[in-house]
This record gives sequence, C-alpha cells and structure tokens, in this order.
Amino acid sequence: MGALVDKLSWHVRGIFAFSPLRDLGFAARAAFQLAEVRARKAMVDAHEATDMTIDRALGYITLAPDSRFDALAATGSSIAGADVGKNMGGKAFFRARFSTDDEVAILLRAALDRRILAAVTRYLGTIPVICDADFYCSMPHGPPWTKSQLWHCDDDGARVVKLFVYCEDVDANNGPLEFVDARTSQKVRRAVHYRYAGRRYRVSDTAMEAHRADSSHITLAGARTSGLLIDTSRCFHRGSRIVAKDKRRVAAIVTYVPASGRTLPLRLREGNAPLARFATRFADPVERAVLGVPITG
Repeated sequence: MGALVDKLSWHVRGIFAFSPLRDLGFAARAAFQLAEVRARKAMVDAHEATDMTIDRALGYITLAPDSRFDALAATGSSIAGADVGKNMGGKAFFRARFSTDDEVAILLRAALDRRILAAVTRYLGTIPVICDADFYCSMPHGPPWTKSQLWHCDDDGARVVKLFVYCEDVDANNGPLEFVDARTSQKVRRAVHYRYAGRRYRVSDTAMEAHRADSSHITLAGARTSGLLIDTSRCFHRGSRIVAKDKRRVAAIVTYVPASGRTLPLRLREGNAPLARFATRFADPVERAVLGVPITG
C-alpha cells in the first residue's frame, strides 16, 4: 500500500513540478525559517574567495585529480570491494549507503574542504546544508537502461550542487557520469515540457539528441581522485551505463542544498538535518552550519 501511495504522490507532484512553480514552492519552504535563510545568505560575502568557481552559465566545474582526496578514494574503493552495499531506490545497478559513520566522516572532511565550500557557497548564494553524503558503487546491468541511467534533473532544491569524486579510475567502460551543460539543458527542458517529477522526469536518449548539440554532451571520464562540482537541478545527467561484467564505478557523492532544500527546512530548524549528527566531530562554526547546525540557534 505504501509503495502505491508513493507512486501516486510522485505522479501528482509531477503536475506541479515545473519552473517557475517549483521555485515558488522552494520559496515557501524558505519562509518557514526566514531568519535562518537570511543569516546564511549574510555569511556569503564574509566567506573566503577561491579560484575554484562554478560557471554560472554552464552550471559545473571539473576537478583535476587531487591528493587531498586520497583517503576518500581509498575508503570508497575498500568499501566497494567488500560488496556490502544495498540496492538503492529499486536500482539493480546501484549500491549505496554501505558505509559506517567513521567512513562517512572521511568523506565529509573532503566535502568541507574550504575551496569546495567557497565554490558551492558563492554559486548557491548561501551557506549550504549537506543533505546526503555517501559512497556509491555502480555495477553491470542493462540495457535496457532505467531510472538514473536515463537523462534527468534533480529536485533536492531550487538549486543543487553535487560533488562527485571518483574512487577508482573511470573510463568509457565504467559507466562514467554524463551530463549536458545548464544553458543547453534549459532549452531542452522547455522543448520537452520537462517536469521534475512524474511521467516526464526521465528523458529518452532520442528526445535529448533531438534538442541538443553533440558538443554540449560531456562524458566525465577521469583518474582516481578526479571529480566534478555540478548543479544537478539545472544540468541534465545520467550514469552507471555499464555492460562489461568485470567493470564497476565507485564514486563519493555529496549533495549541497540551500536551507530551503526538499528534506528541509523543518528538519534543519529542529536540529535533525540529515548529517547533523556529525557536527560534534567538527569545531569550525561554518563546517557545523554546513552539516546542519542552525546558525540562528
């Protein structure tokens, strides 16, 4: 019964899940905790500058291999090797949430890197909240392609930044993340009358190819510890298209949203943000705020 209700609510939401109506919905979420939203925005100008900048027109920046991600990559690879993950969202090709708190803490230390935070903060225009952080292992399965193997945009917030870091080398055979820049994605959403939920949430390869130039389709292959910061609410993306039996893709993925994100604001206001339990491991006020500790108390 619960699965049926979830399915029905997903399709009902699809009737309303389009811009600008969805933007009004996220604005209403922000109104639940206006003081917190204002406090987080006020901190942006005080945040240190960085030479790492997410291109606002394109919605992403690629990250070269970085030794600061070594511990993160080693942890993700080790966890995936143990094969103790569980299926996520009915995706036979995807295993997730198979890490301990200590392992997630290693990922969060990388996610709270000041260069990363500065880039995300400047792009979102607010001190963000991490609503999800874990290691994910994609495995061979398909075609036919289904779910997140198809083109889509995320609806975690009005704007969403995700950090992807590869824990192992990824080439065309490992199901690399594929995406379309934000400017082109906007044109495609208009052309296909896109909805952020329901029947029109996934876009077929044929429809995408009909409305975008080949040059706007980017495949993120890369070495271990390379990655990407991308607005997945604005950029169409897909991944995990692995056919070869001996291949896999292991990635660390962190999701940053404004205080008005879909899993917030009530959880943030009540001190129950998804990653708030990790705040005791970090002393810096900005890091604690990003983990979900309210700035306004």
